[in-house]
This record gives sequence, C-alpha cells and structure tokens, in this order.
Amino acid sequence: VDELLLAALERANERRIACFRERLEAVRSLPDLVRVAVDLHAPANADECNHSALSAIVAGWSTNNELGPRVLEILHPWDELVAGALRRSLEGTPFAQLATCEHLAHAVSALFLGIELLSRLEGDGGRASAGLFASLEDAADAVNPLLQVLAGSARPGTSAPGAVG
Repeated sequence: VDELLLAALERANERRIACFRERLEAVRSLPDLVRVAVDLHAPANADECNHSALSAIVAGWSTNNELGPRVLEILHPWDELVAGALRRSLEGTPFAQLATCEHLAHAVSALFLGIELLSRLEGDGGRASAGLFASLEDAADAVNPLLQVLAGSARPGTSAPGAVG
C-alpha cells in the first residue's frame, strides 16, 4: 500500500509541477509569487493538480520516520521551483542574505500544505483561505516597492517608486 501511495504522491507532484512550472519560472517579484499561489489554491486548479490527494498523503505520513525522507524526496522538485522564484524575487536585496531560498521555499511549501489541510477541515469552499491569500497579496504588494529600492533599481517590466516614466 505504501508504494502505491508514494506513486500517487509522485504523480500528484508531477502534475502540480506540470501545471505551474512555466508560471513559477516567470516569477520576478513577491506579488508574482503570491498570484501563482492564489491560482494554485483555486478550486479548479486544486482538482486538476490533485492538491487534496497530495496534502492528504503528506499529512498521513507526517509521523512515519521510514517514509518521511522518501516523501520529502518526491516533493523536492517543487521546492526547487519555489526556491528559484524566491531567488529571483529577492535578488539584489538584503533579504536574499537573511535565509537561504531553499529554506524559505520549504517554509512556503509547508504553509501551502497546511492551508490545503485546513481548507479541507473547514469545509467552507476555501473562503477562509481566500482571506489569507488576499492578505498575502496586500502584504506582497506593499513590500515589493521596498524590495525594488533595496535592490537598487526597478526590476524588468516595472517602474521604481517615484520614477518618472
């Protein structure tokens, strides 16, 4: 049974990567990353990318010392995509030096799995998590101009705050 569930987890993760690789590779700012997270959590994408199966399987094995490393190995390619998005978003800012993007990506993945699990438990069709994602969007939009200033210039395709364009 464990091997079948691991195979299901691997398929679910591969599907999630296939659904969002291009968008994650295009991320250049925290607001971009949060928009991808919002879309990832949207009910239509949750079904298409098997988020419920993924989060349920991971939750079920959270205390299994034997399978835990294999689960993390399966999820690692996703964390690498998120780490790349964070690296590009924080590039040139002092925040890039505070923690490794790999650790931050792991934290983002843990947050996402937790949101998925709580949404299922709440059974409210995602209304509670929608409020959380709206708050994350507001925070990312507020912080992004500061990150641009700290990076020393506007990121491609954006204008620095106060820039005359």
